[in-house]
Amino acid sequence: MFGITPWRCRSRVFTDVDDLFNGFWPVTAVSHFGRADIVENEKEYLVEIDLPGLDKNDIVVEVTDGGSLVVKADQKAEQEEKKGYYICKERRMSQFYRTFEFDSDADLGSVEATYRDGVLRLSVPKRQPPEDKSRRVEII
Repeated sequence: MFGITPWRCRSRVFTDVDDLFNGFWPVTAVSHFGRADIVENEKEYLVEIDLPGLDKNDIVVEVTDGGSLVVKADQKAEQEEKKGYYICKERRMSQFYRTFEFDSDADLGSVEATYRDGVLRLSVPKRQPPEDKSRRVEII
């Protein structure tokens, strides 16, 4: 009657409800965009973050005064004139913001970053532990 099936009507209702609640929880909890893996070894922390579809110039990695590592991305939707109308439009502007906290042994001044195939890779070297300078005090 209206050109849509009952399943699409039902789906649209649930989509609207999902859209209503999307503002209450972080997008990264339910999205593939921005998921991260963090691996620690003897020399460094390795962070890999999925940021597909971005240009490396859209990504900013910062170290804050408080000792946090911040990753931000901002992708603008391309304005393009289309003939017709959208039935579904999911590709639009997206923003990403994530903060990572590390132990005090992380050398945040020496972070290295690479971006390839939609994955941002961060290498956070560890500082060498301080040498033990304890000594025995002789009791006289």
